Amino acid sequence: MTDGQTQTENLIIRRFRHDDIAKILELFSASFSSPESEEWFLWKYERSPWSTAGYVAFDKDSAVAFYGGLKLKFSFRNKTLWAYQFCDVMTHPGYRGKFAGKRPVIVRLGELFYADNRMDFAFGFPSPRHARLQSLLLGGEGYRLLNVYKKEHSKTGFLAGVISINEGWHCLKDNGIDRLLVHDKYEGSLVIAKNMDYLKWRYLERPCRSYSCLTFRSFRRLKGAIVFKVEDGCMDVLEFFYGDVIDIQGIVRSVERYAFRSLNLRGIRFWAHDQDPISICLNSTGYSREDGIPVAFKPVNAECGVNGNVFYDNFLYNMGDYDAS
Repeated sequence: MTDGQTQTENLIIRRFRHDDIAKILELFSASFSSPESEEWFLWKYERSPWSTAGYVAFDKDSAVAFYGGLKLKFSFRNKTLWAYQFCDVMTHPGYRGKFAGKRPVIVRLGELFYADNRMDFAFGFPSPRHARLQSLLLGGEGYRLLNVYKKEHSKTGFLAGVISINEGWHCLKDNGIDRLLVHDKYEGSLVIAKNMDYLKWRYLERPCRSYSCLTFRSFRRLKGAIVFKVEDGCMDVLEFFYGDVIDIQGIVRSVERYAFRSLNLRGIRFWAHDQDPISICLNSTGYSREDGIPVAFKPVNAECGVNGNVFYDNFLYNMGDYDAS
């Protein structure tokens, strides 16, 4: 594949190269509140399990805009689809409002990104401003606000139950985990087809972040697992895996017992779609629900069966699907 290079006025627009990384990180620092490291960039853009793409605009020696995308495998109605999660979309503050030809620089990068990479659809968790730009100029279909479920520390007692809790990534080295990662059990919903290679890359290999894993067993049988991080005194549940719907409530109660009694945290947070069986449990067990960040969709391959309505009605997201979580 070529780097798709184009030149407009003083700008060079193309797929990023390895020797661009330092300049892209300078752009990242100027565009966002927290800088990232070269180690992080290499992890995300050169080591992801299904590849990643990124396009950069240069004005002389300065990177002034970037448009990235993380390739992901989806399962939908027993078939495999490929999508890109657009991410790290940024324009240098001093370059915002400037145009490449008749379009904003970031739009030119987005056009090149979608022209150069095969996919069934694209999605992301953008700011409302970027979601509107995606809809107006890059063929996106609006956005929805995702659901955030919260529960504060409870002073009530916790039943011991029959589910045992084990902490540590070594607990996932079990043949039972494959049963939890089966994707067709979601009956027509759209889910990222995660496997152990993905989980290892996403959580164990990510630089400068610390994630933990819990597994849940009943009479030695693996019932479920979660991946979480602790932030601001709260447990953020990034992944929630279960074998059978009937086990969800017991797993959630065990998560609460661990978070509130073992870790003495002040709260728990989940992301869950209305159609996700997990949300039914959360709604009935004292969790409050509020609007979260946007999730947005862009159609690409009309024959894949996923349009805007299908995506927004069926994408069962987790907090860990957001690349910045």
